[in-house]
Amino acid sequence: MKRLLLIAVGSVCLLSCASSDKRDTFDRMPAALAIFKSQPLENKDILEASSSGALKASKVRIITDNDAAFDSKIEAIRSAKSGETIRLTYYIYSEDASSAVFTDELLKAAQRGVKIKLMADLITNYQLLDYFSYLQEQGKGQIQIRLYGRPTSLMIRDVMFMTTPCPPTGDKKVKATTCSSAKWARLDGEKPDFYAQLALSGAYGKNLDALQTAVLKGQILDVKSFTSGGGTSADDQKQFIDFLKLLAKSKLQHDFISAVKVALAYQIYGDKLNPIMNQLMGAIPISHPGQSSFTDWEHSTDFTHHKLLMIGNRYVQLGGRNIENSYHMKPNDLTDKYIFMDTDVAATLTSGGDTVAKSFDELFNFAQMTIALDEVRALMPNDFIANKEASKAAVEKCTVKDYKTDADRYSFAQCVSQELPRQPQYLNLQARLSKVSEDLSKGVQAYNNQYASRKSYTQTWKTGSGYADEISAKDLSGLFMTYVENVPYDRRDAVPDRERTKGSVAGKEMKYGKYIHHLWYKGLENACTTSAKEGKEKRVILHSAYFLPPAIVLRGFSKMMDGTWDCHNVKVTFLTNSPETTDLFYVNVAAKYEMAAFFQIYAQRKQIYGSFADSRSAKFEYYEYLKNTEAKGLSLHTKATVLGDDVLIGSANADVRSYYMDSNNGFFIRGAKDFVKDYVTYIDEITQDPMKTRQMTAYFSNPSLSLDYLTKGDQKWVADLLAKNEKTKNLSPKVKENVNKLVATMAKFVDATTKKILSKEFIEEWAGDNENVIESKKQQEQIEMEKKFNRMLQIL
Repeated sequence: MKRLLLIAVGSVCLLSCASSDKRDTFDRMPAALAIFKSQPLENKDILEASSSGALKASKVRIITDNDAAFDSKIEAIRSAKSGETIRLTYYIYSEDASSAVFTDELLKAAQRGVKIKLMADLITNYQLLDYFSYLQEQGKGQIQIRLYGRPTSLMIRDVMFMTTPCPPTGDKKVKATTCSSAKWARLDGEKPDFYAQLALSGAYGKNLDALQTAVLKGQILDVKSFTSGGGTSADDQKQFIDFLKLLAKSKLQHDFISAVKVALAYQIYGDKLNPIMNQLMGAIPISHPGQSSFTDWEHSTDFTHHKLLMIGNRYVQLGGRNIENSYHMKPNDLTDKYIFMDTDVAATLTSGGDTVAKSFDELFNFAQMTIALDEVRALMPNDFIANKEASKAAVEKCTVKDYKTDADRYSFAQCVSQELPRQPQYLNLQARLSKVSEDLSKGVQAYNNQYASRKSYTQTWKTGSGYADEISAKDLSGLFMTYVENVPYDRRDAVPDRERTKGSVAGKEMKYGKYIHHLWYKGLENACTTSAKEGKEKRVILHSAYFLPPAIVLRGFSKMMDGTWDCHNVKVTFLTNSPETTDLFYVNVAAKYEMAAFFQIYAQRKQIYGSFADSRSAKFEYYEYLKNTEAKGLSLHTKATVLGDDVLIGSANADVRSYYMDSNNGFFIRGAKDFVKDYVTYIDEITQDPMKTRQMTAYFSNPSLSLDYLTKGDQKWVADLLAKNEKTKNLSPKVKENVNKLVATMAKFVDATTKKILSKEFIEEWAGDNENVIESKKQQEQIEMEKKFNRMLQIL
């Protein structure tokens, strides 16, 4: 209360003591700036948010060269001795040439008596199920594999619903929930059958034939009747679509008025609606009377984005690199479209490694999110999708003309199970594992014959003659380093009591397991604190492949800009991909609206307040990489952040997905003064080279850069993209119009929400700074707005 009173008094003072002509036109009053004192980030605060204790190291390398990064991993695996454990986590684990060499070394380590624990993302790597099975089989008990992203019980329940038929009703009068109620009762206590397993395999294996077969045959669904509107008129169909919109709003948004309208529609048009709704609600699981699965499906693609290789308790290498050629090679004939410029940290530990290993094991064994390889095979066997031609032939042979009854459904499942192995193209699991073995040998041979002799270490952040990537002995002696993560639980809870978290709330990152972003935000504040205290310029650099800041990071930038924190000695540099260099161009599309809103407000404040704003505001600049004409396909994949005197390097991008959905890991490094100085110089050389980057600050700051201009440009770009695709070039004018509306809606939403986050509503400290404080109504509205913002952008 005292603080709010001081804010009010300070506001009145500023309003009465200064001319109001400019300030009244401005969207945020820097009210009572003196009472907002940024807080330092102390070592104990870092440890509280870390998954490890303070780590001691005899050697730390910051590796920006792809060949050096790969060789260091191979050397580390080769150093593992019998009785030690190799721990690995990766988002992508490929089966190409460099990955074959990596896998071959793991198998050799297992033969030496080294234990191996490997975790990879389930959705991303489900198609490598046979590959992982080969590793586990060849490991002869030494290799344990778990996949991250276990489907929840509610998701499995829904898949079973979508592959189960409605019971016959005969001449009985049906209600909208006749079929769905019967299905839910029938499924209670049931386990996934052939159709549910096939649907899961199709969904995770991205195989439309499997998914379609499971749903249509499993439900005994009459598609023609469904798509024709059941013989109703065009006007009736339009009214039914309007009704479905109301239903969705009442069910998903819990809108009371829509719920009333739905109830009224049933009363008046029940005879027409009930038969159709019975089919619809019997086909799609939207009517369960108990626990909703909406949030489970929303977070069904929460990936493990960790990148970690750990040998015993003595060596850790992490960063942005997955297991794939693109991350472990320079341009050559074996690589695909992209070669990624990335950054790893490799640390030879002398103490503290046991706490990193413990944290890995806790996530590896977190059964709410991870699933053993054998369980995956039992839940969603991959025989069908691993034998596409044979499966197609089996389905054709087993399909009967009048497919209407439960008996037909049962017979079809039995028939496909029997006919699939009989097809001449069919390969059983052992045959497929033999093929994995052959492909591995070919991959190792290709790497050794076509690439190994061409390797050279050329890319580094260090200046001087020759290649070097180690931090200095001086830095090493004063180093304070911890292992930090985003995990799907509050790691402060006792291990048996941990529950999976989904998403996050700004200011309550630790409660939701987002420890990296907690330190990210606090690090921004600390950069301002130390710069003001020391009277020296501090740099904040976000060197990130995908730059689409979530609400919490925008909130931090806002405080750095509006004077809430005294950041007048801080210079903030954003360095990211351009649309020409990225593999995810749609991230740049959305980020453009964020940055236009941000920099126009930034420019407006500088213009209005002049030296007053400059006295506390940080300086911001934005750069994008240019397409490299000599080495085509180069794309930034680094995730490195300089926070004044501190550095955070790992797997987390400066985007919404890394904040709101995925697990991530990294090192928080303090005390490496020489490295920070050299890395800042390295970044400045890149941004000052017009052949490598372009500055976008002036472009985004231009007041004539309107939302309408940006939107029309993107609509044209999308139209050109659709016109080039054979499947979309002949879309109807109505569909094209809807696409344009979608682009405009997204643009308007991102622009408006960014401006709200940067507006005067957010100047006061919000309750999220203390996760135990009950928020006011206004703060709750802000939290909901930020959640909506993050949820909208998470799909990118």
